[in-house]
Amino acid sequence: MASEGDSELAELDRPTVNPQPEELRIVLVGKLGVGKTSAGNIILSGTQPFPKPTSSYGLNTKKCQKKSEMVGDKKVVVVDTPGLCSIGSLSEEDAVKELKKSVKLVKPGPHVFLLVMRYGKDFTKEEEKTLEILQCTFGKEFLRYTVILFTHTEDVGENKISDFINSDKNIDLKQLIDDNGLQYHFFNINVNGDPKNPPLLSRIPKEGFYHIQLLIQAENALKLQRREGDLKTLKVSVIGGLAAGAVIGQCISEGELTSKMAALLGAVLGGILAFIIARLGICIRDLVK
Repeated sequence: MASEGDSELAELDRPTVNPQPEELRIVLVGKLGVGKTSAGNIILSGTQPFPKPTSSYGLNTKKCQKKSEMVGDKKVVVVDTPGLCSIGSLSEEDAVKELKKSVKLVKPGPHVFLLVMRYGKDFTKEEEKTLEILQCTFGKEFLRYTVILFTHTEDVGENKISDFINSDKNIDLKQLIDDNGLQYHFFNINVNGDPKNPPLLSRIPKEGFYHIQLLIQAENALKLQRREGDLKTLKVSVIGGLAAGAVIGQCISEGELTSKMAALLGAVLGGILAFIIARLGICIRDLVK
């Protein structure tokens, strides 16, 4: 029978299991050229794990890129995504595919989406379209896990950022922030890539994360919306075909049929033809996608 001393020695001989470090998962999203890649490098302690942009316009990221570093006692995982809604950016369809991939790269899901915007650039139709694509891709829960990150804020304090948001040209931006309770932060991305910026990681909410199941729900909601749109298209096409067919049938009957019979026959044929054409168009669209 083992003695108490033997048991203590056995405990000491057991290999020590190091606890997994706390992990923070971040996905960078936004327009092309706003500084997403540079922001990712700054977040990861300025070590530049992402390729450094070679021009003032930035690096045109074509595919999602995932990098991670230990920042203090925390493992920080960052995914850089392709830029949206600018000259040289991917098509909307290809960009959406990469956006979906970004969530899957940080399973079980990102703690935060950093919506990167360039300070001094007004909230235009391009920004609205970017936001529309993101919300359509990630669903209604997207903004719940979003923090806005302003870049290129050289010598700009928080008061100037607030003035910029509250300017007359950025009413839609202010409404977006106010209506959704969004936080915002700012980074100075200068030529030298100076990593000395206000702390960001400590200000990222840690209550839950965007689970990959939410992405599946968003995809299903988009499919349902598309089906409803297809049904509406078919309905309008059939009604139009019925009306057009009725008029044409009545005009060309030349007395061989009563006007009512000719109109009825034309309406039926017109409706059937319109349905076939509309349905064929929907099938072609789905095949192309």
